[in-house]
Amino acid sequence: MRVGGGMDAAEPEIYLTYRDATVHLSDLSLVSSSTAWLNDAIVNYWFERLAAEHDDVLFLAPCAAFMLMHLDALDASEILADTADNQYKRLASSRLSLIPINDGGTHWSLLVLQGTQFMHCDSSACNSNAPFARQVARAIATLFNMPSFRFQTCNEVAKQDNGWDCGIYMLYFAEQSVHGGSMAMQIDTRAKRREILGDIKAMRNKEDVEKLMNKLFRT
Repeated sequence: MRVGGGMDAAEPEIYLTYRDATVHLSDLSLVSSSTAWLNDAIVNYWFERLAAEHDDVLFLAPCAAFMLMHLDALDASEILADTADNQYKRLASSRLSLIPINDGGTHWSLLVLQGTQFMHCDSSACNSNAPFARQVARAIATLFNMPSFRFQTCNEVAKQDNGWDCGIYMLYFAEQSVHGGSMAMQIDTRAKRREILGDIKAMRNKEDVEKLMNKLFRT
């Protein structure tokens, strides 16, 4: 539900809600800019859009991945089990689990879980998020009793040539993981940003039309 202009100035204005994702008006500037880092709201939105088309794949929310990195395994499992789609159960049962890794600041990478094998895909030249990805992998292995789990770094991935497109590459890796495509091809990050922004605006328009139709049918 979108909040109108009469809200508290301290609260960011909600532009769109889609499934479990909320995009604020201020988030749009991060996608429209060609030199801005993506935040967890945009990442979560795109994951929700992908999840709507692939119900056999778990797209773990960024906040859930953060919990796995920082909370006790039992506490994290209880919180995940309490989510709308029981992400704890789906971690063990999905064909693929795609886990966004963030270093607690500005760098994104992707951890892919298939069976008991973890594959870390990082667009930075030095694979800087590897320690954080290993931490999440160990937490999941502890939760699901995977003593023989394997952790690998995927070397056949495209590398960013700037300091801000890691989130775009991470979303690209997620898409390619689902479709079984190569992650090594360089992408037009500006075009990808336009695609995401256009999709958000299209979903907002759809939401507005649905609200108008509901209002008309009630009168």
